[in-house]
Amino acid sequence: IMSAIASPIVTGNNIDLNSEYPVRAYAEQIGGFVGNSYINNDAQQIYVLGDFITLDATWENPGIPYKITGELFIQGTDGMDGVTTLSLESGAILQFGSQLGLWVGTNNPATPGALSAVGTEIDRITFTGESASPGYWDGIYFYNYADDALCELTYCIVEYGGYSSNENIYCYASSPQIANSEICYASGSGVYCYIDANPIITEC
Repeated sequence: IMSAIASPIVTGNNIDLNSEYPVRAYAEQIGGFVGNSYINNDAQQIYVLGDFITLDATWENPGIPYKITGELFIQGTDGMDGVTTLSLESGAILQFGSQLGLWVGTNNPATPGALSAVGTEIDRITFTGESASPGYWDGIYFYNYADDALCELTYCIVEYGGYSSNENIYCYASSPQIANSEICYASGSGVYCYIDANPIITEC
């Protein structure tokens, strides 16, 4: 399935035996793919095109990795709380291409954002590079208008980041909650705090 200028809701299908990826879609559209099965495709990954995520969305654990092929930006005022939030289900794996990153919020109060990645002890959420090499991808950036109360990384693995600024997680005047996670194999720091950043980091 290739999704371009559309917002399909795709549920309960068997997307199997294709000669490339079972799904190729922009990040804004990925939340519409729920409860499908992906078996015996030549490329067993969900191909995610870089995009601005401006609407609240939940990415499920589809049983295969998400292949991130462009920068991801979470920003907007969707929902009752007025903060666009990307939520990830436990066990989800995001594999980033070279030099790419995940950007949460902005430095403009008109475009906040949030990332909620809450896994479990036995089913962690993974942010990694397509190559197991320190500094392969950029990492996760929480800007000053990332919503601190909504930004959470719990039971996650964040690894092999730090391409441009040498860390897996960069907090720019922001204070996300990070707990019970493995933050490893960055090209520099695991977590970098800049300009009044005060993340709550426990049991990592």
